[in-house]
Amino acid sequence: MIRPHGRPADVVAFEESVVGFFLETATILGVPKSLAAIYGICFASPEPLSFSDVQERLDISAGSISHRSNGTRTPDGSHVTWATACIHQTFSFLTKIHAGLNACIAT
Repeated sequence: MIRPHGRPADVVAFEESVVGFFLETATILGVPKSLAAIYGICFASPEPLSFSDVQERLDISAGSISHRSNGTRTPDGSHVTWATACIHQTFSFLTKIHAGLNACIAT
């Protein structure tokens, strides 16, 4: 699912590992895999990614990336930047994972 595009092998391996974790977690929580992959690649990056960065690194369609980025609006209705959206969505996803794990532990 990760496209190497001439990046260092260790970076690609790390991204594959993080995205793989997010995909496994998405399966457990019933989250779409493309959304999990986007969250994973954003989380694995040391810097915010643009739409084109995400598209370049993941082997998923631009339409799927665009569809999964819907809902990234500020309270006043304006669109946020992709970098901000990635950070916000990754935090949201991790919060859901945390809540899900806490619920599993509590039972």
